[in-house]
Amino acid sequence: MNKDVSLSIPTSSLRTRKDIKSAAALLEMPKARKSTAKNKVKGEPFNKFIVIKDSKNGPELAWVQIGKSDLSNVEVITGLVNGDKVFVLPSQSLVDYQEKFRKRVSSTFGN
Repeated sequence: MNKDVSLSIPTSSLRTRKDIKSAAALLEMPKARKSTAKNKVKGEPFNKFIVIKDSKNGPELAWVQIGKSDLSNVEVITGLVNGDKVFVLPSQSLVDYQEKFRKRVSSTFGN
């Protein structure tokens, strides 16, 4: 492994404690609601975020510490290892916006 190459993930895979519930609901992760009720993590939400990663037992939550970003991808300092796969899911604000937009279009065109 080249130590000069950083591990990175899509920025859109990062979740805050507030947003993780809606993302976890899409994957039917009932335990996610309980695990997000724990104490605040040092660095949250500045350089520590939650991601949903794939595992042998299905999706699970993981805290990651991030570093540099090019806005599309973000460097992972801790919390994941090379080969881990993360889920990229819509945020609750995006889901809410899409629902409002759908209603506005429906009312405009009478559908």
